[in-house]
Amino acid sequence: DDVFKVVEARRDYLLEQIQAGHDAHFVYSTGWNQMFGRGFDYLLYIFALVFGAMLFTTEYSAGVSGILRATKRGRGELFATKYVIAVVACALMAMICGYLDHTKLTELYTFASATAPVQSLPILGGIGWDMTIHQYLMLFETLRVVGVVLLGFINVAVSVPSKKSVNTMATVALVTVVP
Repeated sequence: DDVFKVVEARRDYLLEQIQAGHDAHFVYSTGWNQMFGRGFDYLLYIFALVFGAMLFTTEYSAGVSGILRATKRGRGELFATKYVIAVVACALMAMICGYLDHTKLTELYTFASATAPVQSLPILGGIGWDMTIHQYLMLFETLRVVGVVLLGFINVAVSVPSKKSVNTMATVALVTVVP
């Protein structure tokens, strides 16, 4: 019967998980599928790309890079400060976007059974770790923040020798998007 195909497919999936030795529960998964399957976050990518490229390239375009090198502590302290600014700004942006995504999705969907094993969700069935859905959510969001911070960090590093923001963004985009 077409009406029960989804339920029967879920039953078959759960039976496979149980036979494989995993603890699996029947979980209403529409909200979790939206949470974990939302795809690439272009807003965060563009933010890290543009923000990181502008930190050092503005000095070169304004012509003040030579003055900073001439001061006793200008280059080293400025270099470290700009990296800290990039890390903090990218981390904050990732956390804000994560919060907004969670707020929007929790208004639209029900997120029941966060304490169920992660193998209960077919979208995460390939994970061999014994953890709850909530633990996986924390790992998911932590890796999202770390990824955005790493992209911002790489972008700042490329902007130092590149000296032009367009070249920096193009180089980092080619290296990160093409693979």
